[in-house]
Amino acid sequence: HNHNQIRTPNRKQTTMNKRSVDGGSHGQNNGGGKGEGGGGGGGGMSRAAMKRAKKRAKTATAATTSQSSTSTAAATAMIAQNESKESAMNEPSSSNDTNKGKAKMQLPLEDDDNDDDGENLMGAMQKFRMESSTIKKKKKKKSKDKDSKTNSNEGTAAAKKASLPTAVAAIAAASTAASIGAIQKEETDVMDVMEAEASTEMEPELEALLSTLTPLQILLLEDDKKPSSQENSEIDGSDNAEKEEEATSVTQNDTGALAGIDPLQLIGDLTTEHRARILLSSLLSPSGVTLQDFYKRYWGKRPLVACLDGKEDEEEAAATDQHATRLDGFLHRPLIDEMIQKNKLRYGLDLNVTKFTDSMGNGLRHRITLDPPPKKRKTKKSTDDEDNLEYIVANPKDVWSNVDTSECTLRLLRPHEHNDNIHAMLSLLENEFGCMVGSNAYLTPLNSQGFAPHYDDIDAFILQLEGYKRWRVYAPFNKRETLPRTSSRDYTEKEVEELGEGALLDVILGPGDVLYLPRGWIHQAETVKRPSHYLPKLKEDHSLHLTVSAMQNWCWADFLEM
Repeated sequence: HNHNQIRTPNRKQTTMNKRSVDGGSHGQNNGGGKGEGGGGGGGGMSRAAMKRAKKRAKTATAATTSQSSTSTAAATAMIAQNESKESAMNEPSSSNDTNKGKAKMQLPLEDDDNDDDGENLMGAMQKFRMESSTIKKKKKKKSKDKDSKTNSNEGTAAAKKASLPTAVAAIAAASTAASIGAIQKEETDVMDVMEAEASTEMEPELEALLSTLTPLQILLLEDDKKPSSQENSEIDGSDNAEKEEEATSVTQNDTGALAGIDPLQLIGDLTTEHRARILLSSLLSPSGVTLQDFYKRYWGKRPLVACLDGKEDEEEAAATDQHATRLDGFLHRPLIDEMIQKNKLRYGLDLNVTKFTDSMGNGLRHRITLDPPPKKRKTKKSTDDEDNLEYIVANPKDVWSNVDTSECTLRLLRPHEHNDNIHAMLSLLENEFGCMVGSNAYLTPLNSQGFAPHYDDIDAFILQLEGYKRWRVYAPFNKRETLPRTSSRDYTEKEVEELGEGALLDVILGPGDVLYLPRGWIHQAETVKRPSHYLPKLKEDHSLHLTVSAMQNWCWADFLEM
């Protein structure tokens, strides 16, 4: 409680109180004085000193001499306290000092005159009223100054209170037009957002129709199959908007109406978001799972196989042929050879040569790498050890000798940096996933395996381009390894069989097939011969697949660590 507004002793009074307390203590130690702290009553004092002490005590205890006087002053003080609470919040508090002062000033004096006490009490009350009046005036002035600052353009507080209803009506009337315009603009913005969100969604019939196109057709990279509307886009710029509206309006038609529409006439006029969605839908279309079901049931949860089993039936031969060639145009062995020669790919940075084999002769296979180690530069240009290493440029003859003779796997790191078609596909998929998308390519000879069982820190889409590969997939060993943020170590085949529940998925991928693997799912793959039910004209001397990776370091924990 802040009692500073009730009584503030001046410097003279404070000095006097201190002297009386000191004198009381001294007198008490000499056998004089009564009560706690003493009061100067006792041995060794002259009559004049006694008289001066009485006079000092009267002045010091005027407000608290009698019980009734104390009650009156306390009541008045409480009123003043309540009035001053709001204005004294930031004033220094001296409650402890005031309470101590009261206790020290309540000294019993036998020769006190009641009339003098009354006069002293009246004087204290007058002083208190004067101080209270001064405080009220200061408060009123502060309040007035505050009101004049905040309402300088609106007049005084009284005028403001008197004109409040009129002002409210005037403000409401003046802002009606602006409010209506703001509301209409907000409604328009909301409708635009809703239309934009709705425009990214497609009816299943239209999505299925456009998904029959190959990835290169969706990417508009096949010159002989580009939509004719692209040729006329320069003549009339409004055609694109009209045809895109026509493409989205087709969603209202039934399957019969869609059957007569050429998807090539629509794909070129779709937005980037639409084409990105159709690209992913096209990659997964052999599974028969819509994109909505994929995100709901498979994305980050379980693997998905998108394959079309080849059959020797004449009726299915055409469909199998089309499926096997739908991923053509991205990568093949001659193109890889040209890439190594032209771009001077380096071991350890751009490619690896590996093999999963029993090199120790103990019956356990493990991964070995045949990459030549980098050399240290003669002159140091940087303090970073990585910058001081010189990586060996790969000789194409040595690479293919290890692949063909030693049955090693060739892994290309970031082939999209040297291949425009792969780069265009990854760029479009980034619009769909909302994250960065990368790629690696793997070429493995027949009856060979390049890597030990492991799991990755990426969501992977395996696109089988050439040959046949057997994939064995195992569920995460525990919850801690579900959707991990880092890749695992190499497991032995015995560990995988003992720690897990066995392979939950054992499938052979052929050309045109796609396998989706969430991060954390353990897998191993080896090149195998063509299954008997596949058409015999497809190659089988090696396997080539492209791994499209997403969601690496793309969770909330990674964001919080930035």
